[in-house]
Amino acid sequence: MLQEELVIIGIRNVRDQDRLILETITTAFHRPAFTDPLGEALKDTQAALRTGELVDRQSRHVIRKAVGGWRCIEEPA
Repeated sequence: MLQEELVIIGIRNVRDQDRLILETITTAFHRPAFTDPLGEALKDTQAALRTGELVDRQSRHVIRKAVGGWRCIEEPA
C-alpha cells in the first residue's frame, strides 16, 4: 500500500496500523457470529485473523479491514 493511501485511511505510523489490526481482531470476537454454530464462527474468525478482512457471513460484505491481518503487527522496539 502506498504511503498516501495509508494516510487517507488514518494510518500515519506503525502504532496506528497496529491499533487498526487489533481493533479488527477485537471486532471479530465480539459479534453475533459466536451465537451461531461455533464451527462457522471459528472459520470466519480464522479468516479475519489471517487476512485482516472481517466479512459478514450473510451478505459477504466487508465489515472491517486491516491490511495484512495479525502478521503485520510490529513488535515493540
